[in-house]
Amino acid sequence: MTTNATRSRQTRTASGVLAIAVLASLAGAGIGPAAAKETAKDPVPKVETPSARAAKTGQRVELPDRTTELSQTFVNPNGTFTYEQSIMPVRTKRDGKWIGLDATLERSADGMIRPRAASVQMAFSAGGSGPLVAMKDADGGELKFSWPGELPKPDVKADTLTYRSVLPDVDLKITVSTSSFTEVLVVHTPEAADLPALRKITFGMHANGVAMRKTRSGGFEALDRFGRAIFSGPQPTMWDSRGSGRSEPAGSDRAEAPLEGDEVRPMPLDVAGKSISITPSASLADDPKTVYPIYIDPPAQGAASGRAMINERYAGTSTWNWTNPEGMGYQSFEPWSRKRLFYQFLLPTNIYGAKIKAATMSVFETFAASCTPKTVQVWKTIKFSDGITWNNGSGSAVWQKHLSSATVAHGRDGCEPGGSWVTFPVGSAVGDQVGAGARYVYFGLRAADETDELAWKRWRNDARLSIDYNHLPSISNRKFTEPEAPCASNIADYPIVPTRYPIPEVVINDNDQANQSVAVDFEVYLTGTTEPVWGSNSVKKVPGSRFTPQLVLWNRGENVPLLNNKVYAWRARAWDGIDYSAWTSYCYFMMDSSKPASPTIEMVTPGPYRVGQTLTAKIVPHASDVVSSKYALNDDAPGHNASGASPTFTFVPDVFGPGYTLRAWSVDNAGNASSYPGSLSINIENATEIGRWAMDEGSGNTTADLSGKNHPLVIATGVTWSNGNKWLPAPTGPNDFALKFSGNSTTAQTGAGNIVNTRQNYSVTARVRPGTQTARQVVVSEDSPGQSAFTLGILSYDAVAEQAIWGFTVPDPDGSGEIQAKSTPMSVDPGEWVHLSGIYDAGSRTMRLYVDDILVATVPVPGTLPTIDGNAAFRIGHGMLNNAYARYFTGDIEDVRIYAGAIDHSVVNTLQGEPK
Repeated sequence: MTTNATRSRQTRTASGVLAIAVLASLAGAGIGPAAAKETAKDPVPKVETPSARAAKTGQRVELPDRTTELSQTFVNPNGTFTYEQSIMPVRTKRDGKWIGLDATLERSADGMIRPRAASVQMAFSAGGSGPLVAMKDADGGELKFSWPGELPKPDVKADTLTYRSVLPDVDLKITVSTSSFTEVLVVHTPEAADLPALRKITFGMHANGVAMRKTRSGGFEALDRFGRAIFSGPQPTMWDSRGSGRSEPAGSDRAEAPLEGDEVRPMPLDVAGKSISITPSASLADDPKTVYPIYIDPPAQGAASGRAMINERYAGTSTWNWTNPEGMGYQSFEPWSRKRLFYQFLLPTNIYGAKIKAATMSVFETFAASCTPKTVQVWKTIKFSDGITWNNGSGSAVWQKHLSSATVAHGRDGCEPGGSWVTFPVGSAVGDQVGAGARYVYFGLRAADETDELAWKRWRNDARLSIDYNHLPSISNRKFTEPEAPCASNIADYPIVPTRYPIPEVVINDNDQANQSVAVDFEVYLTGTTEPVWGSNSVKKVPGSRFTPQLVLWNRGENVPLLNNKVYAWRARAWDGIDYSAWTSYCYFMMDSSKPASPTIEMVTPGPYRVGQTLTAKIVPHASDVVSSKYALNDDAPGHNASGASPTFTFVPDVFGPGYTLRAWSVDNAGNASSYPGSLSINIENATEIGRWAMDEGSGNTTADLSGKNHPLVIATGVTWSNGNKWLPAPTGPNDFALKFSGNSTTAQTGAGNIVNTRQNYSVTARVRPGTQTARQVVVSEDSPGQSAFTLGILSYDAVAEQAIWGFTVPDPDGSGEIQAKSTPMSVDPGEWVHLSGIYDAGSRTMRLYVDDILVATVPVPGTLPTIDGNAAFRIGHGMLNNAYARYFTGDIEDVRIYAGAIDHSVVNTLQGEPK
């Protein structure tokens, strides 16, 4: 299929139309051209959302749940979002609230000195032998460093501590920021530099919950249990005071960082066990050109971050996580330098998949070599680490793409002496990284002319990144809702729908999760064409709702239904008021609204047919595309389904008579059913009575078989006659008698065997008035070799509670034991008559037990072997177990009947209430 997906909606005036929903009035609030108004069925949120509040007030609204120490997220009035991040922490949480950071030092209750509000817990010595500094992160990781000796009480000024004369002519100065600190040994004289204690300086170290390691660049990292760096420091350095400072802002402090022109030397660092040590450069201390004081700077320590400076003057040295304003560009004072800066920003996970509308990086310029504006460039760089130097970080492989420039001059008299933020567009780089699912984005800052001394500038370390973004809405759960049909993205798998007006449905999701209103465009194409047959859009709803088309918007002034037996494809795209998603892939389908002809029904089971018999019928279709059928049993409405083109089905009739009717409807592969059913009427006979013993003679040693099958029962000695279960009391009612059994060997049995085939359907009933014997007792049975082929009777009797458990049993055809259809304990009053019915259905292999006219048990007969056929004597009052008579009955029995067939409940009900 070829399509013109980019053509605007307004040009599709020649397309067909499909009226797929109730047409609403033409006052529109849909997307694209004017749409018909439809009331959204999904509930509208009652709470005002951040998006709604921003649109209402015209001001952006912060999303507090996304605020961190480094970042904030806002929803804008137009529905986009803005993510703002500082490379350095700008806030910290205290007592559940965010507060601004403040590095001003104060003495705490425990005597330690701490900044007022920092992103990292830092505490410094107030003098004595305790730790010089102790640091903790939010997860409890702890790192402490100790000076090798007693510390004097420090001078505290704002964010600086000075420990005077920790060694002769040597001061220890600590400068604290809101996320880290630097410590510098200020060596005032050559004699002090020659002290043995300064040839190698070892700090005691205690780490709890963190693991210390030396980095490739010569610094250190403290790793938490997940291997994440939570504290870090770059390679330590030392420098002298020979620089003129003319390329620096007024008031620059060498104790915080070397000035341009100072001689700088890296120092080796060792991490071993419970100590960390540095080895100052003896050549710098002994060099006659060295100007004192010299500054020995152990690694700055603080929260792990990501920024670096490279200097061609020290081409093999890495300067990682610099803290004070750092230079950029070229300056020629001795010694000369040429510097570039790197910044690393973390991208939030909830921005992945978003469309980047705009992004800027802002850096604060603190100093310019002159007030003549000079051009600064921002580049996209590759990932950098603490090992980056001029040697490995200044080439074109690192500086990948020039993003933007700014021509500025800030930070000296005549051009904003306090400095100013400079903003650079960086949207393409952020978009590339977000699209790739990257965790970070990396930028480099450098002078456009790295030979121009007037382009020299200094920049703060707290760069900022701002990203405007919008998540494109996404589409899921594509299907037809009327009728139900799946989306088939493969044309070979298309479903066939049975209506000329199918309604597609989708669900729209939006990761911005601010409850923006979204809507959907729909299109349908005939395969092999380039113009849609019809198109429509939905009403606006909140994400997560179900969307269907409303009024079709452009047409030729006529309703054109889909054509039978043609393959079509539909697709959709979502719109959140800002951006369209891409069109989905196509969902293919064929329309077929023609109904198949009615089928015919044929009986597979030969007649005659009886109540309770399992019967099989076959549905014969008269259309080529039939895939299934529906059928009804003696009913007008289809209540059963049968799969396959020409299926068979089984059923068990529960009523008898000549008008038992089967009805069937064919269903084609589109889901169309026959308009009218095919039908077949059959005659259902009741189950055949093959033995009936009313036991109303009242005397003698036999009782007649009233079924006409001539199987009289021979009454054994000890069995006596008793009053039966009279429907009316004597003497007005007819005579009614029963046989009384006293247990032991009192029985009655037929002279002939194999009255019923117990492998086929059969039913047996009897009226009983049990005595008080508690053991298992058999009322009726039929012999098979060594055992009863079935029994009907009492499984147990509780004479105290006057409760019986009734049972109908057969031997397990697949092994030892028996299958029991049994009741729960049921009350039996003394002298009470009970009607028992046991029914076996060979077709469904189930046994049913009725007590009076209540179905008390239905159990399956497991396995595959047929049940055992009773082919010997039919017995009343006992059964056979292990080749011996057993389980004698105590009480009265009358009206015993047996049927070839499974009687239904109506027959049981009639027998139970039949007058005697």
